[in-house]
This record gives sequence, structure tokens and C-alpha cells, in this order.
Amino acid sequence: MLDQKDLETKAREMQRGLQAKLGVQGRDVSHALARAGRRLPARVRREGKVFAQAAFMARNPKMARRLEGATVQSAYAVSYTHLTLPTS
Repeated sequence: MLDQKDLETKAREMQRGLQAKLGVQGRDVSHALARAGRRLPARVRREGKVFAQAAFMARNPKMARRLEGATVQSAYAVSYTHLTLPTS
């Protein structure tokens, strides 16, 4: 089961990664991903959007029950891995 605090922590980490790698800031993860736009590969954008939607849904307890943990975890892993890999 995904915890709201866990998702908030991961969202902050992803925002920091976007800031560090691309210099993109936003009020939340979805805004930062939108500002990054095509500087991210399509797969990372798609998975980032899945994670941002999950972070938004986690704020509401009834909506949080609908989240699939494995899907959200894999979306976070793909996005965050890309953001933490060093550039060549």
C-alpha cells in the first residue's frame, strides 16, 4: 500500500532531480514535468505523468485506495533513474 507521505517524499525528490538535471522549477511535480517538456524522452514523460497523477490522487484518501502500487513504483523508478543518471 502506498502512503501519502511516501509519495510526497518521492515527488519532492523528483522535483529536485528535474531542477538539478534540467533547471526546471514548478509548483508541483506535474507542473515541473510540463515545463521540462520535450527535454525528457517520451517514456520518461509518460511515466512521470503517471507518477504525478498518483501523487495528486494520494492527497484524497478515497482516491488513494484506487492506486496500484506496482504501477506507481515502476513509473517513479523509470523517471527518477533517468533524472539521476549522469549525462555524458
